[in-house]
Amino acid sequence: MSTIPTVLGRIEAAFDSRGRRTLLSLVAAAVLTAGVLATLNRDTSAPATTPAQKLPTIAQVEGQKDGDQITPSRKAIGTARDFIANVVLRKDLAAGWPDITTKLRGESMTREQWLSGSIPVVPYSAKDFGKAGIQIVRARQKSILLLVLITPKKGSTALQQDYFLELVPAEGRWLVNYWAPKGRLDAPVPLANP
Repeated sequence: MSTIPTVLGRIEAAFDSRGRRTLLSLVAAAVLTAGVLATLNRDTSAPATTPAQKLPTIAQVEGQKDGDQITPSRKAIGTARDFIANVVLRKDLAAGWPDITTKLRGESMTREQWLSGSIPVVPYSAKDFGKAGIQIVRARQKSILLLVLITPKKGSTALQQDYFLELVPAEGRWLVNYWAPKGRLDAPVPLANP
């Protein structure tokens, strides 16, 4: 005779009495009640924390790097406007020299080289220039990032162009540290040649 049916038969016989089934039902009800009470008495005032919540957000990292948020001063915006007029439009490169950082012009560039006009600043044609709009992207104690929208004058065939301009503080004033065209999403993408 096989042992499995014998064992199953003995287990069935053990729970065949009414008293044992009642006892088993009471134990199951007690376990369920304990679980419900534990859930209801749980402290919900302290939120559960996960390791991901302890990491700083991108905004917090940005704030640590560039300081607290500020409202840009008129002098800072004035430096940006002067830079656009003097350097980007190439009206007076000499006047623009003191308003830039060595990071923008390069460590080895001399003032004479700067005045030649062969500089690492993307120009915009002065004859096509209409106006420049400035939007503050980020303003912090150690860095102000501006979006500059240059639009051509009426009748010009030049295109409207967006640029990023960064200002950094130095010796109580703001200097231009970065100037580059903003990427255009509507520009055609060249096809790959096989």
